[in-house]
Amino acid sequence: MKKIIPFIFMILFCACSENEYSIEEKLSKKMNSASSDIILVEEMPDWLQIKIHDIEKMPLVEAKAYQCEWKNQTVYFISNNFNSCLMCDVYHADGKKITFEDDGESDDFTSTSKNWKLIWSFCDCNWKNS
Repeated sequence: MKKIIPFIFMILFCACSENEYSIEEKLSKKMNSASSDIILVEEMPDWLQIKIHDIEKMPLVEAKAYQCEWKNQTVYFISNNFNSCLMCDVYHADGKKITFEDDGESDDFTSTSKNWKLIWSFCDCNWKNS
């Protein structure tokens, strides 16, 4: 019995540890572990091409676009260093913006989305040399 108790505590600790990560930490893990599958902008959906061209016009921006699966659907996530809203640029494949109603839904996205791929990366890196 004494040998089983430490084992039970270890299982409980491991089971709870993933839930202890913040939404930001979970999202960062997804982005950092994404495979790189860069595609030409011209091969992206029209709505995403427009967003990317708008971002590329911004001065001093560093941005990335990811594609992943969430709730059995293709989803696009755009991150850039000017956006203070962490999850404001998340879209369905048809370009419809996903608005997360509460932390539970955004936590579900960061916890259950899968197959993340970096599909585009851009940097107007002149600001890094200043």
